[in-house]
Amino acid sequence: MWSFALAVGCGEDPETSTTPPTTSTEATCDDGLPVASFQPGPYGTGLYALADDVALDLRDGTRYVRSERWDGCESLLFVPSRPTQEGGNPFALWSRDLEELLRALPRHTRLFFVSNAPSDGEAEAELAQLDTDLAAAFDALGANKREQLDGRVHVVAGRAGSLGSWVDAPLTDPGFGFGVDRTQHIRWIGSFADGDRYDSGMGWFQSNVSFAANEAVAWDAEAKRDHRVAGWGATRVRAFDSLLIEDPGWTGAHTTAVIDVPDDLERYDALDLELTLDCVGEGEVGECPAWDYLVYARLCEAEDDASCPTELGRWITTYHREGRWLVDASHLLPLLHAGERRAITFESIQPYEVTLDLLFHDDEDEALRPLAVTPLFTGGSLNPTYNEAHPPVTVDVPADAERVELVVLVTGHGGEPPWNCAEFCVTDHHFGVGGVDHAISLSDAGSSTGCQEQLGDGTVPNQFGTWFYGRSNWCPGKQVDPIRVDVTGEVTPGSSVEITYEALFRGDDYPGSAANIVLSSWLVSWGA
Repeated sequence: MWSFALAVGCGEDPETSTTPPTTSTEATCDDGLPVASFQPGPYGTGLYALADDVALDLRDGTRYVRSERWDGCESLLFVPSRPTQEGGNPFALWSRDLEELLRALPRHTRLFFVSNAPSDGEAEAELAQLDTDLAAAFDALGANKREQLDGRVHVVAGRAGSLGSWVDAPLTDPGFGFGVDRTQHIRWIGSFADGDRYDSGMGWFQSNVSFAANEAVAWDAEAKRDHRVAGWGATRVRAFDSLLIEDPGWTGAHTTAVIDVPDDLERYDALDLELTLDCVGEGEVGECPAWDYLVYARLCEAEDDASCPTELGRWITTYHREGRWLVDASHLLPLLHAGERRAITFESIQPYEVTLDLLFHDDEDEALRPLAVTPLFTGGSLNPTYNEAHPPVTVDVPADAERVELVVLVTGHGGEPPWNCAEFCVTDHHFGVGGVDHAISLSDAGSSTGCQEQLGDGTVPNQFGTWFYGRSNWCPGKQVDPIRVDVTGEVTPGSSVEITYEALFRGDDYPGSAANIVLSSWLVSWGA
């Protein structure tokens, strides 16, 4: 579970809590994040457990003791020679890509190679070869990278299961490889499958040891995000608290929670959603659902769920992993009223233990607050008549509007041949505001590493599926971020404006019928 990273929860009737903002007097690492204190326990060896001190004998004759080298700024990464999730690969994991791994390793990560061969003799052979190959990989690096990694890459003597440390446990069961993040919690390494290495004999992708670095990149991004959130001093309203939600029959069912909107709502100009999807069980692969499906949170018009027309947030689930995400929903603040009770629904086909928090806060970089929001267009089946079904909309702009934005949540789905639309084909979405065209091109669709390149933006790394490919403005294991377009110059406060919309494929109406566009869009006015 992710409970170590969440605020204190509540029961069925969600509560409100306010976290004081962090101060600038705390000690910081050289990347600006706070120095973490070594936590005294209680400890464990399972996923998300608090990690104890580590003492290991190394191949160079030294002994690594974490408490003696603790700086409160680094994460640890333990990469085994034979991770159990990669058993069908024709190449030994350490036999290639070592230089790539070293280049990809974040500066605040300490790397350990550990043999988990079945015998001492096989382990010694693996480690001896690694000594040679690792030296060559270091020689290929530039001076700056070598200096950055100096003293941070270790080869552990012996083999997993006989190291005399708690690390024996996760290295043997589940045996995936693991890490200890900056908050001192244990995290599994996911799949090493490389999307550029499809093997027809395997029917899957060969491994790449450098993918271990993806985990550390994501942990660093997560730490930065959590530090940013802590600095907000947000009022946190919990809608769902580790609640199991699923709709296995694809019936359109949803689960409802009722929240209390803060009495001091006028204090806030920003709203973010923090969603955690935990899996039923204590692991990930084998416990977590398999597919990259859409999940939604919707805002209802009253305290009941009789009418819930507003998409509050949209996410895509992972392939066999858990996740936690932050997404902006500030544009919807005008729909809420201080002190009222409002229903929120959540929809998921697959079973997840869902925790959803609404974070009301003040954005120090924002001088204005959202005053009014008007819904515009929704999506539907992408076909030759799609654009006919989206006539122009006329919107009144408030007289006191100082900035006006078009806010769009749009993703493409479906695998219709021959273009694999709309998940893997590029579509262009044109919004006309007062006669001025604003084009949103979903250009990542079909790229080989489009989602792998978004680890710092929320994508869960190393999923057990084709997570690495770019999609139509979405990724497996990631939030869908709103696209904000400033259209202040195209409107006149106190007057109305006509807004048009069309979706094009290669400059024309889409000729097929099995693709789908999921779209919510609004015109949002901001003022003092």
